Amino acid sequence: MTLGRNIVPPLLFAIAVCLNFDFVLQVIAGKSPALNLWALIPVFMALFYLPSNLIRCDTSWITYAIFLFSLILVASGVRNMLAVGPTGFVWALLSYGLWLGLFLWTQKQSPRFLFKVIVKLFLFSALLHASVALYELLSGQALLKVVTIGTSVERRYGISFSLGVLGLQLGCGALAALGAMRLYRSTTSKILFLLCFYLIAMALYATAIRAPLLYLVLAALAVVVCRYFSGVTNIMNVMFVGALIVVSAIILDRLGEVNLNFVGSAFELSDSGNIGRLDRYSASIGLLMENWWAPIFGYGPAMLTQVPVSFGLDDFGTESSALKTVLELGAIGVLPLAIHMSLLFMRLCGPGGLTIIKANIEAFAIMAFITLECLTSEIFKSWIGSFYFVLVLGLITRLTLFPQKADVEDQ
Repeated sequence: MTLGRNIVPPLLFAIAVCLNFDFVLQVIAGKSPALNLWALIPVFMALFYLPSNLIRCDTSWITYAIFLFSLILVASGVRNMLAVGPTGFVWALLSYGLWLGLFLWTQKQSPRFLFKVIVKLFLFSALLHASVALYELLSGQALLKVVTIGTSVERRYGISFSLGVLGLQLGCGALAALGAMRLYRSTTSKILFLLCFYLIAMALYATAIRAPLLYLVLAALAVVVCRYFSGVTNIMNVMFVGALIVVSAIILDRLGEVNLNFVGSAFELSDSGNIGRLDRYSASIGLLMENWWAPIFGYGPAMLTQVPVSFGLDDFGTESSALKTVLELGAIGVLPLAIHMSLLFMRLCGPGGLTIIKANIEAFAIMAFITLECLTSEIFKSWIGSFYFVLVLGLITRLTLFPQKADVEDQ
């Protein structure tokens, strides 16, 4: 039993709209409970898919992994409840279990259909934020929030509350534009999506979010090189767009709109932003080693994030969603995901693995981009971060565990 194929995608877009405008709505209406009504959709999907998955699933490992992770979350929730009351139990289930139903839904879709949904959703979100970022650049005014670094660098947040999350959405959207060029073959469509890639890439550069910009360059190069050697990409078009981006970046630097040196300082350990990030990494590792049981059991799901915030306290910043996950869940909590990722890795390193990657390079580039962002930024501070992660992980799982149906161009 599964939800209708035409029912879920509109619901996912409804979630994306709510999450994209969440910061704006909070500024206007405050933290009203009504702003979280979108969460009923993934909760319903979890209630719909989890019971049937535990009874029967086509992929036995997914059944075991979901069952084991659910048990860990319930046990951790009870532990949270004993420490801080019912709030701890609820947040334990929601913080890491909200998207379980969505992941199970992805396993029942064809790779091509799932890839199309992801491309459309990521492009919608990225173009929305890119248009705001470019408007702020051209007008010289921030809509909601701006941070000034030194005397010459302004980082405008657009309609996002976090630069890390904004970088995630713009980067994923740019890579989705490359993926759309494969799905839609007409010349007009290719030109349109190439323009989308250019605008999103320039918006990412204009916001001076350095790490996602670097990850996007690496991921886009991987896509282009793979497509070129596969005979799909015209290298002259790639060189033209690349030259256009470089020239635009130099012009913005000369006009004083974006400081090119600041973007390049991402590689300098002496940079104040990098020093602060390393300090947070050190503090997080110190907290992990503070108690003998923390590396094994963690401090509890959401106990360093949503739970303290719900009591009016500050959350614990780590500058890494991966590190915060380890802090909260411990080795036991991350074990199911670690095993799952290891199985995918071993499958891709085995016979036919390279063929799967080459045939679906855009999907794997997006996954690599999100993984790097997860390691070096707190993208899970926003639900959009975990939403993106689960969607793409579901696609990669489908592509890897079902290689005979793997190509996103399957009919």
